[in-house]
Amino acid sequence: MSKYNGLYENKKEFEEHRNNNCYTYAINQPVNPYTDKPYEYYEYCQPGFLGGKGIEPDYSYDERLVELAKKDLKNLGYKLIKSSFKGYIDDKNCWKVAFCYGDNDYHWYRQNKDGTWSHKWGEEKVKYKDENGKIIRNPETCNRGKYKYFGGYFLIKKVS
Repeated sequence: MSKYNGLYENKKEFEEHRNNNCYTYAINQPVNPYTDKPYEYYEYCQPGFLGGKGIEPDYSYDERLVELAKKDLKNLGYKLIKSSFKGYIDDKNCWKVAFCYGDNDYHWYRQNKDGTWSHKWGEEKVKYKDENGKIIRNPETCNRGKYKYFGGYFLIKKVS
């Protein structure tokens, strides 16, 4: 499978294994990295699951979800680093994601090779458009629907 910017260029892997969600899509884990099998259900992989906690996170607290994601990524050999919107990361060992949340839920986006952004709702296909049907150029300013709070931009970088 070809990769660019640390990500699967072909979204087919995420389409074949529909039991992943916005989080597994953003962190580029289309299948469970411990079993190499599809997730049993898209709600099973929440922040903290891959870090060995296996807990239901408190969706209303954004910093806690980010900390759980950091632990997950550390277990997978990556770092989650606070970033900004500015620029596309052209590095095969790094990619940019964005985090937002609303009342009792959260959502993740990831940046595409062309600088636009995409995301995945539960078992649905990968989407490149916001709630207004517009291509996502900035997840902070696009129509995110119920995710009214923007939690920030981050880099996911492979640890050398």
